Amino acid sequence: MGGVVTETPFVTLSNFPFFLTNEDLKEILEIYGTVIKIHRIKDWRTGNDGDMAIIIFSDNESANRCVAALNEVEILGRKVSALIAHWLPVA
Repeated sequence: MGGVVTETPFVTLSNFPFFLTNEDLKEILEIYGTVIKIHRIKDWRTGNDGDMAIIIFSDNESANRCVAALNEVEILGRKVSALIAHWLPVA
């Protein structure tokens, strides 16, 4: 497949309000399916949690529901971006 995965349970979520905790995010996201993990990306300037996260759902369908429901939606005054992560580095 050329190294590109087209169906994954990984979602990149960005531009959500900084003050939302992982617990807040999980509560919002579990409407769409079981959340396995939320990995917040740190702000490189402050070291604090930023407004971007990689969400791992239990299945592809849940990830697709999340993206369909949340992409370009306003949450507490910020327009959120939710996209399927087609490529992630292998650690």
